[in-house]
Amino acid sequence: MYLKTIQQLKSSVLLLLFMAFMAASCSNNNEETGGSSAVGVVTGTYQATITPTMGTKQMAQGPHIVVLEALNNNQQVRFHFEKFNAPMFDSDGKLSATARMPFAVSVDFVMDVKRQKDGSVQLQSVKGTFKAEPYGANEVDPNKIPEGVLPPNLKGFDTDRAQASGVFKDGKLDLKVSPNILPVTIVIEAVRK
Repeated sequence: MYLKTIQQLKSSVLLLLFMAFMAASCSNNNEETGGSSAVGVVTGTYQATITPTMGTKQMAQGPHIVVLEALNNNQQVRFHFEKFNAPMFDSDGKLSATARMPFAVSVDFVMDVKRQKDGSVQLQSVKGTFKAEPYGANEVDPNKIPEGVLPPNLKGFDTDRAQASGVFKDGKLDLKVSPNILPVTIVIEAVRK
């Protein structure tokens, strides 16, 4: 009888330990770990539509190639594109046949990645640069600067305070880039090439 009681107690303790382990394994947090599996999902070359905006107003829009590369032992990604320039939107809401962005824009970010339980991958910049160079000239004509935008230098400028965040889900990359030097957000919607 004493042996039977010990076996029942042992079984009860094991059952409680198993339940505690299962409860600890399940989490209400929607995040999984980052790392190489999440990096592998997002790396590649993408065909993007890039739309600089000010508030809800679209300022320009055009296609461009963007790249995500594995970094730091597949623990982070590098997101970058070079010399993006596109037609501006006219007052009628259509892309202009003649007016273009006054600057060509390049960005370069190191980003953390985290796979989510819904299969998406969250991307958040750790550090980043934003660079704007005059498009087709040595200096931008002040009359070509959109209203509400005051660049720090008409001969070009850059900053290492830029930030980016977004998500990769269902084969689509959606990112927002904030230069933190202009009142502009750059919206990037892309699919892998």
